[in-house]
Amino acid sequence: MTDPASPSATVLGQCSHRSHPHPDRRPAPHPSPWRLWGRLISALVIGGVIGGCATANPGNSDQSGRGGRGDRAEATTDQPVTVDVAIVQIRPADNITEYTGTTQPARVVSAKSRVDGQVLMMTVDAGDVVYAGQVLAQIDDRLLLGEVDEAEAELGARQAEVEKARFDLAETQARVAEAIVARDRARADAERFEQLAREGAVSQQQAEIERATFETAQQTVFAIEEQVSSRERTIATAEQRVAAQAAIVDRTRERLSYATVISPLDGVVIDRVVESGDVVRTGDALLELGDFSTVQVQIEVADRDRDKIELGQPVKLQLDAFPGRNFAGRIDRIFPIADPVARLIPVEISLSDPRGEMSGGLLARVSLTDQSKRQSVVIPRSAIEVSADGQPVVFVVQGNDRETKAIARPVTLVDAGRSAASRGTRRDPVDDTVEIRSGLVPGDAYIVRSAEPLRDGQPVRRSFLSDS
Repeated sequence: MTDPASPSATVLGQCSHRSHPHPDRRPAPHPSPWRLWGRLISALVIGGVIGGCATANPGNSDQSGRGGRGDRAEATTDQPVTVDVAIVQIRPADNITEYTGTTQPARVVSAKSRVDGQVLMMTVDAGDVVYAGQVLAQIDDRLLLGEVDEAEAELGARQAEVEKARFDLAETQARVAEAIVARDRARADAERFEQLAREGAVSQQQAEIERATFETAQQTVFAIEEQVSSRERTIATAEQRVAAQAAIVDRTRERLSYATVISPLDGVVIDRVVESGDVVRTGDALLELGDFSTVQVQIEVADRDRDKIELGQPVKLQLDAFPGRNFAGRIDRIFPIADPVARLIPVEISLSDPRGEMSGGLLARVSLTDQSKRQSVVIPRSAIEVSADGQPVVFVVQGNDRETKAIARPVTLVDAGRSAASRGTRRDPVDDTVEIRSGLVPGDAYIVRSAEPLRDGQPVRRSFLSDS
């Protein structure tokens, strides 16, 4: 309780009743030092109250007090809230997956010996560029030459048989002609003698003799004509033997050509297996050739990503052997069977190398783009708020430099299958962002974070970290 004789009580009385102190009040005893300090502090406090009373309207003091508190509360509520603002931008979705593989030529051919013999000469070595038809090696062909000579001699003998058979045929055909002439003469004689016998000019016996002579001539013609047919069959058989022997000669000559090993393609010698002087057998490898005009890279894709790849899909590659350079390729083959243990699907990628710079065994880094994804609006998860009805909203900034407000805008999130409270969205696990399907467009200014909770229409002030 305040001492009625203290100066503070006197001052308070003057402020409250607008009157002067009593003229007969006696002075108080001399106070202690601690009491003086207390009176001084009370005087300072009361001085502030007196100032407020002096400026207040005496008739409306209570009303003015309530109005002052309301104004201060409203002023506090309308103070701008500092916020961080960002600009909506389009960026590609995180749709690139990287794999590693090893380069290898599109075609690998093993040049093998097709004959038995000693290697007389090797004309190329590993790393040499070769062309189709180029001689790569020479194998001893002396035995093959002997076989060719033998086959050709046999062919000559067969051809001589055909010539002899044809000569015999011609001779037989001449005999047929003579027999036909004799038969025709015998027929004429037989008919004449039969007429004379009927006229009685000759005996019947003589006519029968001429008839027998005619029949003998007829049989002779038939016999010789049969010999002609036989000679023709002999010639056909001999000609078949000639054809068979000619085929043998051709095969022998072809085997002789195998002694000279030629390149079947344009490419590079990958490996040289034998040296000059080695004895090889049919089927032994001499050289390994590779066609590097097209290079293949095989990667293994997880089975869960099978729907992200397709035949002909373009891919990007980088080779550690060529730093800073990008190569374009495409998917040429997707193997139908995955590894049953690792669940990985082999995929072959081809890329063109017309200059022949690449080689086999290089490390390739393959970037596959998911064709099902697209460019999208992605914002930080911290910008998402939940409205009173449980729907996601984003506060966008509207207004000018003098008056800027935060406006709540509903948005639709991609894959928001769960409740809004659980923020069921497509989320980037790296930078904690969400993808917006609708509600924001590129160029919109949205609030990433704020110093205080926001309400729709709240005045805001951009922080110095905000995007312009």
